[in-house]
Amino acid sequence: MPNTAVFPGCNARIVLVFANTGQFDYQGLACSWRQFPLRLAYGITVHKSRGLTLSKAVMNLATKEHVLGLSYVAVSRVKSL
Repeated sequence: MPNTAVFPGCNARIVLVFANTGQFDYQGLACSWRQFPLRLAYGITVHKSRGLTLSKAVMNLATKEHVLGLSYVAVSRVKSL
């Protein structure tokens, strides 16, 4: 879970990501690693999703759609709610 601390001078919409570090021994050598806790993701338009079957999806249905039925197409691409 990323740290959600708020820092002075930072916009509330900015998400801070802190690097994780660790140390281990490999064949008698002291080694260390540093990585960022990121998750691979991608985004597509509803038009590109036509014909796809998705296991999970995140949609913003709060805004008014500019084409009738666009929200239905987006929701119908997911296997189950």
